[in-house]
Amino acid sequence: MKAKANALLPLMFAIALIVAISACSEKDENTAIQGPGETGALAGSTGSQIDLVEYDEPPKPVGGFEAIVEHLEYPEMSRKKGIEGRVIVNARISETGDVVEAKIARSLDPEGCDKAAIRAIKAVKWEAALKQDKPVSVWITVPVQFTLK
Repeated sequence: MKAKANALLPLMFAIALIVAISACSEKDENTAIQGPGETGALAGSTGSQIDLVEYDEPPKPVGGFEAIVEHLEYPEMSRKKGIEGRVIVNARISETGDVVEAKIARSLDPEGCDKAAIRAIKAVKWEAALKQDKPVSVWITVPVQFTLK
């Protein structure tokens, strides 16, 4: 049973990253979900508002969400401290597929895991979101899991 669950983890992670167009404040008090054709605003960890843009197709990392995992480095300092958990990152993907801004929506370890999560997301080229077959700049939320083995 454990082997079957472990085999499903990459699929569940990819689905979570694709579907996760939500953001949480540091205390999980405010959650907003944006799907295709919806607009709204997300609160960043600093309390600043992030304007959401309608889209028909969400942005996708080139190489799939595995590309983010490949660029993710578990910080040695965090590993030694035994820090595990999830960092939630709000990232703005431009019309050209570049990550032009990234903010921590939920922190795990500001000097270690948070910075590593942002670096991994920024290291990946993205396919831009599409609205009426035209690329648009949008904010997405990407959960990044850190688990010690």
